[in-house]
Amino acid sequence: MVALPSNRRLKRRASGTLARYVGLRVWWSMLAATALLTLLQVVFGYLAQISDLRGGYGAWEAVRHTLWRIPQILYETLPLGALIGTVMGLGSLATTSELVMMRASGQGVLRIVGWALRPALILAVLMLALAQWAVPPALERSENTKRQALGVNAIADVVGYWHRQGNQFAYVSRAYTDPQGRLTLEQTHIYQFDQARRLQAVQQAKSGYYKQSGRWQLEQIHQRQLSNAGQLQQSQRPALMWTSNIDPKLLQVSTADPDYLAPSQLYVMGHYLRNQGQLAGQYWLAFWQKMLAPFSVISMALVASAFIFGPLRSQSFGLRLVIALLTGLLLRYVQDFFGYASLIYRLPAWLMVALPIVATLVLGWYSLKRIK
Repeated sequence: MVALPSNRRLKRRASGTLARYVGLRVWWSMLAATALLTLLQVVFGYLAQISDLRGGYGAWEAVRHTLWRIPQILYETLPLGALIGTVMGLGSLATTSELVMMRASGQGVLRIVGWALRPALILAVLMLALAQWAVPPALERSENTKRQALGVNAIADVVGYWHRQGNQFAYVSRAYTDPQGRLTLEQTHIYQFDQARRLQAVQQAKSGYYKQSGRWQLEQIHQRQLSNAGQLQQSQRPALMWTSNIDPKLLQVSTADPDYLAPSQLYVMGHYLRNQGQLAGQYWLAFWQKMLAPFSVISMALVASAFIFGPLRSQSFGLRLVIALLTGLLLRYVQDFFGYASLIYRLPAWLMVALPIVATLVLGWYSLKRIK
């Protein structure tokens, strides 16, 4: 005699089947929305490059430049894609009354929303991976492609860099990697102060390059020495070995746009500038934006779920899509506003970045809890 499965096991199987069904429906909707938004931005990005076509920078180079920017475009599109995808996926289930049938079978709203949020978790992890490993090298290749086609030096170039080491301050007018692969300095000024913050000496090197273990070979040195009596002594030296804790890797990324750096690079650069007594607000803001961005994917999906089970339950697909787009753009503008506010008013970057995300999560959760 064959034993029939218990009601509990049947309910568990049915719940698992529904979870996979809802998850896949939302997952494919998210992928379709993200792919469409990414494609549109790629096309518009290429059209924007047409006005820059000149010299060796032709149509093919513009295509390569645009294609290398796809990881960055995808990274920026994922939150909005999650919002629209959730509206599309759950909206299609609401249109066919499948959500009503699920709730009639005993499935709660929060459980169904939990199934819909699973694809958003995958996109959140993908977003963090893109920020760390894909976006920085792809953006570098994109810029190098355009620079090489235009005949501009595509090697890393730093302009205007300050460094502090104890009572010594150094200003590097320009640093770049020469064709031999050496990190080269141009017009380096070294200011030496005593414990009372009085200027003692100034050294100006026309050029120099990194050797090893914190040692720099400076050449064509013009030195000015101030005595305690205020007398100025000047001298010339052909070369000088300068010991400094300037990190060549940090020097190369010091003037890079924070959006072009990985979270790990932003974290190291933020601490480095803070220890140097320099402003690091932009780097910390970019760091927290990239670290907390995956949570914005989840918050967008949660708000979209609240829309479907709430005010957009019986609305048309077109209206759902328009409201989702407007909501996504509004949330992005609010996040940008709070981010810039943290720089202007010197507020903690992590707090200002987290506030809109937390508010969105709370709003979505509260809206769902009110649904009966």
